[in-house]
Amino acid sequence: MALADRPLVPEEWVQRIDAVLGALPRCEQEAAWTGTRWRVGSATVAHVFGGEDQVFRITFRGEPDEVAAFEHMGDPYFRPGGVATSSAWSSTQMPGSTGRSSPSC
Repeated sequence: MALADRPLVPEEWVQRIDAVLGALPRCEQEAAWTGTRWRVGSATVAHVFGGEDQVFRITFRGEPDEVAAFEHMGDPYFRPGGVATSSAWSSTQMPGSTGRSSPSC
């Protein structure tokens, strides 16, 4: 079974995220295996990408108590499955937007 294509993240989203993260010390934007990520040294602190289900996601590294707080907020926040550390949270909604985002929106 062939995998579905992943949508490209709108450039305006990447620029909006970079405006915040790029101002942090040593935080660098770079292309990821899919989408765009921001790293401090070898640690990825954020990653935005389109999923095979055509929904965009943004993940952030955080302290365990911060991750738990977002996880308990419910939709659109969730803890990504398969993450080796408990210090990441995701959203299927771009901060400041309304509703879930997809390429057709």
